[in-house]
Amino acid sequence: MLWTHLATIDIPDFWPPKLRKAAGSLNLAIGKVIERRQGYDDRLRASEATDPAETDPFEAIDPNRRLILFEILQEELRVRRDVARLDDECRAALSAARDKAIEQLASIEAEVRKRLLSIGYVEPILGKPIVGAIWPGMIRIHPEVYAARQRQEALARAINTRDAANANARAIEQIEAELRRLRQ
Repeated sequence: MLWTHLATIDIPDFWPPKLRKAAGSLNLAIGKVIERRQGYDDRLRASEATDPAETDPFEAIDPNRRLILFEILQEELRVRRDVARLDDECRAALSAARDKAIEQLASIEAEVRKRLLSIGYVEPILGKPIVGAIWPGMIRIHPEVYAARQRQEALARAINTRDAANANARAIEQIEAELRRLRQ
């Protein structure tokens, strides 16, 4: 059968323990669904590979195939709905992590400015070129500031990226349509 794409969840280090635990248990459930899919495909291939002349036609066709497929799809639908709920919770965790990263960036910039002042640089005066003044690029290119900005931007991109959630929603729609078709 042509299945929808189902992958395990990557668990970043900044997720709270509750989300990490939920994602871990979801990864186990995803693994079980993938195993059941594989088992179904193997049984399907085995039943199609049998020679009709050598076996009883009623034994060659698995009478429970439709029921097994229905159960697998129901299980996958439950897992995908749990993934959607987890995604909503993760967005909140990402937002909190991004806010913390913004605060860290501001404090690191202030610390770098303080260190530059402590080694002899002076505050710039608007419109007057002063030798030894701190220019904005000095702070922006500092390795600590650069790393903090990269983390904050990565978190912002992760919040704004809805590709996985949209793909999961499309898969839910496909599975629901397939379940409706199987019920008929």
